[in-house]
Amino acid sequence: DLLELGHLTLAMGFYARAVTVDEVRYEAHLGLAQAHLLRNNLAKAKEELESVPQEMSQLLHGRMLLAEGEFDEARRALESIEDPKGADAYYVALAYITPGADIAQAKTLLTRAINEGNDPKNIQRAKVLSEHIDQIVRISDITDQQKYTLLSRALSAGGEYMIAAKLA
Repeated sequence: DLLELGHLTLAMGFYARAVTVDEVRYEAHLGLAQAHLLRNNLAKAKEELESVPQEMSQLLHGRMLLAEGEFDEARRALESIEDPKGADAYYVALAYITPGADIAQAKTLLTRAINEGNDPKNIQRAKVLSEHIDQIVRISDITDQQKYTLLSRALSAGGEYMIAAKLA
């Protein structure tokens, strides 16, 4: 997949052509939505997701909600993914590194993402976040604000800048 190889511009051109040939190509709409999300263009990503049945777009929809800082909605959307594995587990875990969420559940899902993932970037990000969570959990006298500041830094260290900015 062009997106996985880091060819964002090529992928966007490919998916845009695919949509013009066949507007019902859900994979093309999903690819365009993901590319727009990677470019921080949430409005365009949302527009592309409207063309896709919800059961096919839960993961991307949840990721978009995380980027918008809609943590509770993101958690609900991502929790509806049954038995998340690999990349799905990584993104579902991100929903648990937010205010009011269960950090232990995030740790469990990150472990799953590390053990079952197939995307080296997400596996590395999951490892970084998991290590930071371990350090934060060991601090006994910490306020919620301090905890989320540290988690925001952990997200930044893992490359999740948009979510980190909304959490801080």
